[in-house]
Amino acid sequence: MLIYPSIDVDFGFPSKICDGDAVLFSNKCKVLSGSMEFNWNFGTGVAADTSAAPEPVFQFSGKGTYSVTLTAKTMPYGFTFSKTISVTVNAIPTVGFSKANACQGKSLTVTNTTTPTTGTVMNWNFGDNTTSTLTNPTKKYSTPGTYIVTLLS
Repeated sequence: MLIYPSIDVDFGFPSKICDGDAVLFSNKCKVLSGSMEFNWNFGTGVAADTSAAPEPVFQFSGKGTYSVTLTAKTMPYGFTFSKTISVTVNAIPTVGFSKANACQGKSLTVTNTTTPTTGTVMNWNFGDNTTSTLTNPTKKYSTPGTYIVTLLS
C-alpha cells in the first residue's frame, strides 16, 4: 500500500489593504515529500486574474471583498489541495474636516468629513503637542493663538 503525501495549504497577506495597493501573498504551504505547483485565483471573476507564482503580488481593481483561492498540487503525483480566504480591499479615505473657531477656554469643535469612516483610524494633531484618535473630537486651548490642526487617516 502506498500513502501519497498531502499538502497543508495556507497563505497570508497584509491585514490592511487599500484600493490600489500591490498585495504580496505569502505562501505557507507545507508538504512532507516531493515538491509542489501552485495556482492562485484572486476571486475577481476575471479569468486572467490568476497566477502560478509561489508568492505572487496582485493589485485588485477596486474596493470589496474577494475570495482568494490557493490550489497546491503535489509533484509528481498530481493531487490537489485548496484553501480559500476572504480578502477585504478598503476604499482609500478622503480626509477632511471643518471647524468652528472658539474662544480661549471654550471647546473647539471639529466636524470630521472623512469618507469612509468605517475601519478608518483618525489621527488628530492639535498643533500644541496634543493628539486624539476620536472621530469628532473637541479641544480646549489654554492659550490664545493660531494653531495648525491636522488629521491623518
